[in-house]
Amino acid sequence: MSFPVEHAGRGFAILDGMSKPRSHELSVPERILELQDEWDAIASRADDIPVTRAQAAELDRRLEAHQAAPDDVLPWSEVKRSLRRDG
Repeated sequence: MSFPVEHAGRGFAILDGMSKPRSHELSVPERILELQDEWDAIASRADDIPVTRAQAAELDRRLEAHQAAPDDVLPWSEVKRSLRRDG
């Protein structure tokens, strides 16, 4: 497995075609970047991720609820404040 070139911009001194370092050899910030890159790669192929009937039904329910009351939302800053207060 080769280490993608895109990591070079993040301070990695690794060129395309070289072996990818094992995760335990990376610093915590580098490991987080690796995980973010992996998640981005998965998300970029969202159509390939299977969705169960129950999940599809829940997504449909949420979409219908939003369409019925599109102004019934909270800004993210308010949600965070509430979580910090209640947590």
